[in-house]
Amino acid sequence: MRDNVSLIIDGVEVTTEVGKTVLEAALENGIYIPHLCYHPDL
Repeated sequence: MRDNVSLIIDGVEVTTEVGKTVLEAALENGIYIPHLCYHPDL
C-alpha cells in the first residue's frame, strides 16, 4: 500500500500518492497547469 498526501491547488484539495510531482497530482485531478517545457523523464 502506498501512502497518500493531500494538497491544495488553486483552492481545490487533491489527494495523490507520495512521490508524485505537483504537476502530476494536478493533471490526475483535472487541474490544468501550463507545462510547455515539461518532460516526464527529466
